[in-house]
Amino acid sequence: MLKIIRALLRFLPTAIAANLTIFFAMFPRKFPLNDRGREALAQASIINFNRKGRRVAYSWGDGPLVILVHGWEGCAAQMAPIAMRLADQGYQAVALDVRGHGESEGKRTNFWDFQEDIAGLTQHMDRPVHAYVCHSAGGLLMMAARYRKLIKANYYVALASPRGPYPPLDIIKKMLKVTQPVIDRCQVYVAKQFDCPWPELLAGEMFQYQDQGKCLLIYDENDKLVDHTDADKILKYWPEARLIKTNNYNHSSLLWSPEVLDEVPNFLSGA
Repeated sequence: MLKIIRALLRFLPTAIAANLTIFFAMFPRKFPLNDRGREALAQASIINFNRKGRRVAYSWGDGPLVILVHGWEGCAAQMAPIAMRLADQGYQAVALDVRGHGESEGKRTNFWDFQEDIAGLTQHMDRPVHAYVCHSAGGLLMMAARYRKLIKANYYVALASPRGPYPPLDIIKKMLKVTQPVIDRCQVYVAKQFDCPWPELLAGEMFQYQDQGKCLLIYDENDKLVDHTDADKILKYWPEARLIKTNNYNHSSLLWSPEVLDEVPNFLSGA
């Protein structure tokens, strides 16, 4: 099937090939939960809200509100270890399944959906948010929602978040073997979902400091999906952000690392 799609995209006009490429890319894969994920979600209370369909979030603990968001093709269960640690520290930690992910409705999703679902959960909770803690694309889209003034908090934590939405396009180019002109058109389409031109978006514009809140960045030098040097570029936009780099984990296992589980609660407490 993949060979047929590659051949089709190779012979179609660039504009049509780009539209089809974007269409194929908007169907995130869903992966089965492991035992640890199932056990963690079983300890949470379920929050349902509507945002162009049913959205699901999971809540642990009571106290100041912390909203957690997974990355592309992730789910709330990935954020459960951090959420449960925060609950133990006296917070209400609420982890979201974005549209097309986890138990939330929908098969297709895009970067607008991430921003709108983050804002939708925020509105549903109907009280001030102490912090957002987000992984990978979730961190980028958290910052995009902040950039568009859809959300605000005292603290923002980005875990292995790309400076711009280049990882999915890199994956698409490698998987579908589309031409650079097709990717160029895809970049224009993606940039519209951020209300920002692609060059500025790729440079890290979404992380621009806006006179509100504090930021923690945690990246691993062994990450094969998001280059850890993205954090250094982000610091040019938010010089006061705190940066921690590890060198023992991959893109996903960073979420379960002792550094993340210890540093995030410390940061949110103002330590």
